[in-house]
Amino acid sequence: MKNLAGLESLLAIDMHTSLGPHAMDTLITEANNAATTEKLGRAIQRPILGAAGMPAAYTVPGSLGAALPRLLPGARISFLLQEIGTWSPLRALHALREENRWHHYGKGGIDHPAKRRLLEALCLAAPAWLNAAVEHGIRLVWQVPDHQFQGQPS
Repeated sequence: MKNLAGLESLLAIDMHTSLGPHAMDTLITEANNAATTEKLGRAIQRPILGAAGMPAAYTVPGSLGAALPRLLPGARISFLLQEIGTWSPLRALHALREENRWHHYGKGGIDHPAKRRLLEALCLAAPAWLNAAVEHGIRLVWQVPDHQFQGQPS
């Protein structure tokens, strides 16, 4: 964090995979500043869950978005979580549970079908899906207007 000392503003994009429609992205905010989030959504012409009265997809205590204001006091911070969908939520949950069971009650080795299914549930090996995920990430970075979205200092 030494290199970021004195930073005035920051947009952090945290890319995740699993939730949402297959090979599509969903933008989520922790809505620490609803007005800023709404302004960012209008600027990139995309809906952002957790903004302007839209329900958040989920809440994660101790997330990067919650940590950044504490790590960079005084900086204007906007945070987006970009979820790229893999399979259905039930299929992903099943893969998580099976891997967890193997890890805790099996031999826990890395080369097991439960581990491979979890990897596939979180990051598909299909080239079309991988390309779509990368394209969504790159497109979002280029859609963000140059610091027009920044809110008040944290």
